[in-house]
Amino acid sequence: MTKITVNDLIQIIGSEVKQLIENARKTPKTTQNNYGKYLSILTTLKSEGIPLEIGKALLIRLGANEQGVNSASQILSQ
Repeated sequence: MTKITVNDLIQIIGSEVKQLIENARKTPKTTQNNYGKYLSILTTLKSEGIPLEIGKALLIRLGANEQGVNSASQILSQ
């Protein structure tokens, strides 16, 4: 089994995830630091077999709000 890295994911799905992040920024803020939107993105990534820590690093590297991503990942890790 090949271990996937954040750099691999940036090459494979980076543009799609970056678009999701941009869309999250454009919507009305319904949760602090957009953690609700990031929760949705992380849940989708996790359902596709991407480990939470890798998904979290991916979002942050692509410009997502770090506090929002951390809050979302705390919810998913409970």
